Amino acid sequence: MLEFYTIIANVIKNTKFEITINLLDENEEFIKIAKLFIDKYKKTLPSNLEVRLKFIEQQTIDSKFNIEQLYDYIIISNLLNSFEVEEKFDMCNFIDKVINSIESDGAILIIEPGDKLSCENLKIIRNNILNKYNNINLYSPCNNIWGLDFSYKCTCFSSGSFKWDKPYIIKQLNYKGLVKKSDEISFNYCIFRKDGKLKYEIEKNSDEYTMLKDIKNNDGKTVSVKGIVRSVMSTKNYLFVSICDFSESLDINKHYNISIKHIERIKYKDIYESMKVMNIGERITAKNVVCEKMRIYSNSYLLKINNNTELYREL
Repeated sequence: MLEFYTIIANVIKNTKFEITINLLDENEEFIKIAKLFIDKYKKTLPSNLEVRLKFIEQQTIDSKFNIEQLYDYIIISNLLNSFEVEEKFDMCNFIDKVINSIESDGAILIIEPGDKLSCENLKIIRNNILNKYNNINLYSPCNNIWGLDFSYKCTCFSSGSFKWDKPYIIKQLNYKGLVKKSDEISFNYCIFRKDGKLKYEIEKNSDEYTMLKDIKNNDGKTVSVKGIVRSVMSTKNYLFVSICDFSESLDINKHYNISIKHIERIKYKDIYESMKVMNIGERITAKNVVCEKMRIYSNSYLLKINNNTELYREL
């Protein structure tokens, strides 16, 4: 969050930005470290960005946990970490209180590690929230491209992995002796809002594209598709971009993968390089890809790049 507003403040220099942060964690040592990092980071801020720490609180997240005011943003991380959360932790009770504690145009960001178990558990929480609360919508990463009626029951595995400009906290941990590889980070996330805003507008030109639920009727044919990137994977022979368009629910055995062979990376250089840097939550358009049923997953399809393919990213 601090890095994000620092970038904005450096670009929009004639606007004053003010951020008030409240820190809450049940681990006292983490709070001390977070406060230390924020205090040090504040010394590097541009002149038009002010950051204040309003309160810092160590609090056990149990049945007595409460949030006593409304916030513009609530950021939750490592909520699903089994080493940090006790068995008595009531996830539903916690989520209820968080949802009722954001402003009408506010947002909740839940960010978790990119391992398979964390991703699957986050998907369960996401489904429960969206099926329970009529006043909550999913801003990102999983947008309903076609605006179809949809009951959230996906159990697919999706994860993003970024090569990043290391945030201040990681640089400090490296300085203090952290030697674990940190040039790339894998994670999953959900952003919820109350105001109905979406990262991408509903696509109105559905007649020009084949919905993913209808790919099974087009095996061997050339189609054009739109999708939200679930993940990017590189195997021995292929580079895959796995996508979803919310025309049907996906699980761990159902995939739609835009695919290109590594040996074709020179022939389709621009497309190959573009696919390599795609990431979770992006909406992409792939025109003129060839459908081919996958051998490993009987309900899954490759969407193969060829000479006529056009690929576009919507950032």
